[in-house]
Amino acid sequence: MRDHKGITVKNVRGLWVRGTEDVCPEGYFLVAHNVIYTQFGVKTREGISLYLTFPNLVRFHIYKRIGEADRLLLLNTSGQLFDSTNLTTPILTIVAMTDFSMVTMFNRAYITPHNGQRGLPGEKLYVYGGSGTARPAAGSPPSGFTLVVNDAAAVGNIEKGDHLFAVAFETDTGYITRPGPTGNFVKYVAPGAKKAKVTAIPIGPAGTVARYVLATKTIINYNGNQLAQEFFFVPNGKISNNVDVELDNVNFFDSDLLASADYLIDNLDIIPAFLGVADYNGNLVGWGEDTKESIIRVSKSGEPESMSGVDGFVIVNPGDGGGINACVVYRSQLHAYKDQRHYITANNGNAPVSWQVELVDAAIGTDVFGVAQVLDSRGQTADQFIIASRTGLLQYFGSYAVPLSNVINDIWKRINFSAFNKVQVAVDPNQKRLYVTLPLDASTTINTILMMDFNDGLSWESVKWSIWEFAGLSVKSIAVDTLFTNQVPVFTIGAANNIYRLSASVLNDVDVAIPVPEIEYALEPEDNQSFLNHYTGVRVRVVGSGVLQVRVSGSDRNQTLNAKDIVMSAAPGYEMSRLFDFQAERASISFRVESIDEWFHINKRTMFIAPLWLSRGE
Repeated sequence: MRDHKGITVKNVRGLWVRGTEDVCPEGYFLVAHNVIYTQFGVKTREGISLYLTFPNLVRFHIYKRIGEADRLLLLNTSGQLFDSTNLTTPILTIVAMTDFSMVTMFNRAYITPHNGQRGLPGEKLYVYGGSGTARPAAGSPPSGFTLVVNDAAAVGNIEKGDHLFAVAFETDTGYITRPGPTGNFVKYVAPGAKKAKVTAIPIGPAGTVARYVLATKTIINYNGNQLAQEFFFVPNGKISNNVDVELDNVNFFDSDLLASADYLIDNLDIIPAFLGVADYNGNLVGWGEDTKESIIRVSKSGEPESMSGVDGFVIVNPGDGGGINACVVYRSQLHAYKDQRHYITANNGNAPVSWQVELVDAAIGTDVFGVAQVLDSRGQTADQFIIASRTGLLQYFGSYAVPLSNVINDIWKRINFSAFNKVQVAVDPNQKRLYVTLPLDASTTINTILMMDFNDGLSWESVKWSIWEFAGLSVKSIAVDTLFTNQVPVFTIGAANNIYRLSASVLNDVDVAIPVPEIEYALEPEDNQSFLNHYTGVRVRVVGSGVLQVRVSGSDRNQTLNAKDIVMSAAPGYEMSRLFDFQAERASISFRVESIDEWFHINKRTMFIAPLWLSRGE
């Protein structure tokens, strides 16, 4: 090596798949397969361990409850949804459900069945409280009864004149139904200076935890129009059980009726199924209905199941760019995405129907699972978010920058956009990694996972990419789960029949070798002037275990040479060298391991090159 120039690479820059291999800059890899990045090097990725066995998985989501270990909600190919705490009895079964979305609010899971494109036709939003089964969210008003209101024996304050009385049910999730019996509210003609006795109060359906007596103030010149009157919650008119059928000594001045129940009248009894749901500052928002694909429904603040059918929705430019696929909350605003549109709206303090909608970008959109928020580790706030668009993986922090996927653009262009709803983005804020599932080429299912390391920053120049593959797994769904026990995020993979977790202490994929961890450096020299070069060897600083295979390749792989393997150790004490005799205008060098529990960590590589001839002889 004495008369050969050493070209050293220390700071690796990750995978480059953009244009031909000839334009790959020095420091990038032509191949980065099943590896992760360290501060100055590259290493075999962690292995996976079995977390949960679940046959025929389609999708899973994480369900977090306060003070409890995390659960998974898991959907199988039969349309059965299970809680991971009980894999025997499903919490919900809808045969036509091929996918689902959910959000956790107030310790409850709000679940929406869909088909990957829109909310499931004819279906509804469900709520699950952590035990038993999921039931339809919201609920129907009391019906089929005749309420009776008479004078009580005691002296009271109900003012003389006509009053309407009604009843509303409260469910075990805090939802209060519309008043009933609708259109047949009982009229009570108060004599004045008396209390009232309400009887024949209906018993609610299973899940009813309380009932409310509602009343109007004195109606002047009542004309029989019941729906034009404003109802109020009667002071002390709550019956905190589902047993008692009468309430005696109801008493109030008109001025005591302060808590209006008018909003109940406009609530939806059944909330339609959505494509996605989210928590927008205490409001449950849902989008992607089957027949109303361009509206976002918004619940009353703090009441996820109270959605007004009159003004509880935002209309997002119907006919422009299709339906809404995804929403994300950012800086108190709600961002909505269609296939190739990005809109923004915000709570203006009035009914959602009055919220202003603005177009942010007419060419950038995403699909149902294509958005992930990135936390600012300094303050653990949502600092920005990342979307998988058809043009690339983009970060949004008030504007868009060059796609983060810029250096792997040729991979991104291979996405089967007819199956773009299979793309899913998940972020690990601690290890600063992002994972993306992709259906490449003609595949309609996930066949590739990309890992993006952003420890050096979130710009296309600083992120580092690697292609990940798992031995024999058909990946269906991914997530980053922050464990309840130690608050450490862990990458979780849902495959066809099992759930797995990435583990730093595991060197294999469930007792099978990690599929060929490999790196291949860019062609050297970077600035070759068509000289035919002689490559005499390589020196590498590597620690690890097992046998590191070394291969030299010329441009277009027309020539290859397998050098002598390197037997690795965890503390070799020196850089390892391998000599060879190889001639080419430019050459790359690759390192790989193949056997179970083998691993490598490389943080320096030097290739030794000398010009041999000005050009090849013809």
